[in-house]
Amino acid sequence: AIVIKELPMEACSRYSVNLLRTLLTLISDSLEKALRYDSALRKNRYWKNTNILNPAEFQKAIRLEEEKKNRQVADSCLLKMCGADDIAEPYQRAQKMFREIDIWGLDERENLYVLLENTTQENAEYVRERLQKIGIKAEKVTNLGNG
Repeated sequence: AIVIKELPMEACSRYSVNLLRTLLTLISDSLEKALRYDSALRKNRYWKNTNILNPAEFQKAIRLEEEKKNRQVADSCLLKMCGADDIAEPYQRAQKMFREIDIWGLDERENLYVLLENTTQENAEYVRERLQKIGIKAEKVTNLGNG
């Protein structure tokens, strides 16, 4: 972290201006590299410019949730979106209804799921009903590993 609390004009010399330019270059280069890295990572992890995890990454997320559940750290529930021919359509309509911690993903047959973290089976029913109100049919999957 770099903090410049004050730089009075009287202290502004060629040295301090060059130092600020160097800091600006370092920061902008770091941000550019981070953005390029994130873009490359997203292509490998997510489906077509969405926040939907590809099948391999989604299975990793499910395994982590199963581990949490087995250790009784946190509850979770898996919802499968039913009857959608186009993956993007229900995702676009419903994504704003979910929390940042909820994980969208695909299985090997490109079925669309949402993994609801810190959610009981009973509470997932409320989510399923909200989806139904906007015309998206979803069903609870009881075993996380067998989505």
